[in-house]
Amino acid sequence: MPLVPCPACGRRMSSLAASCPHCHRPPEAAADDRAAGNPAPPRPEAPDPGRWLRTRTILSGILLLGGFLFPWVITVGETRVVWPWSAVGQMTGSQAVGTLLSPFLGGAVLVAARLFRGPRLALLLAWMAGLVWILTAILSPGTEGVFFSKHSPGAISVFTLMPLGACAIAIGNHLRKRFPGDPLPRFLAASGGGLLVVCYLVPMDGGTSLMATLFQPMVWRMIGSILVVFVGLFIYAALGVMSLKRLRDEKSYTRLVSILARALLWGAPLTLLYAVGLMTQGWGLGTALVLTLKLFAGWYGHWILLAASVAALIGDRLAAGRAPGRAARASAGTRARPANPPAGPATS
Repeated sequence: MPLVPCPACGRRMSSLAASCPHCHRPPEAAADDRAAGNPAPPRPEAPDPGRWLRTRTILSGILLLGGFLFPWVITVGETRVVWPWSAVGQMTGSQAVGTLLSPFLGGAVLVAARLFRGPRLALLLAWMAGLVWILTAILSPGTEGVFFSKHSPGAISVFTLMPLGACAIAIGNHLRKRFPGDPLPRFLAASGGGLLVVCYLVPMDGGTSLMATLFQPMVWRMIGSILVVFVGLFIYAALGVMSLKRLRDEKSYTRLVSILARALLWGAPLTLLYAVGLMTQGWGLGTALVLTLKLFAGWYGHWILLAASVAALIGDRLAAGRAPGRAARASAGTRARPANPPAGPATS
């Protein structure tokens, strides 16, 4: 369907749309006001989706490149500085490739933000982010941690499915602000919330799920600050599931979800540092600080890129008038059908 400029705000809109998705003004009313010499009522300018995507693309590229290039600073014993290329040289083949995926993705998205715009940029970024996500899950080395071991199903759920679920909630919440009446954003957020809830129930080491771990007092005494983040993430998942229900005050609801998401993004690295400081009594805090900066820069860069590109891609489709186009065709078909069947020949 062709895209035409809106007579009121000048933004692109579908020729079949009943109103502009940006200024929400019907094209006929705006054209009549302009012909009569009446100025259009002032409306707050909607954010430019293209600029919104480009800003986040540049941010994710900087995080991905910076997280890799920042050197390791080992403060345990004698202070040492280990540059990333030295560390990569000591890795195996698959580990080195998995580690190098982040900087290559960071450089590629910065180049893409320079060369492409609009839907092409969103589609390219979504493909790159999804492909690197899959390759990273396959090639990265296994991780030994509190909740999972090297090859446990819990590692797959934590590092792959849980971030995807959180991204789906963020995408749905962002699109819900732009298109409050469309059911697709609510479905995306609810699907992400459901995926997160399932991940909390997946058995990890010893058959213990993350949900069961949240009720163990000994784990709370060890890493209670980290568990606070997991509790907040579960609340985030519950809010995502609640998106299936259409609420009266959607503006307050989407604002609450955004505030909780920002609190989790800032709280996760801070709680990790606090837990490490307690366990090491401060002697390894410098190393933990560098490790946290590098890990979360890579993770956040990838998550922001994936969420922003998919949100921009879906938002462009919705803004192009996909749903209004169906409504217009349906109404046209209704007008084409006669209200009453034609009367037959009169009989005596």
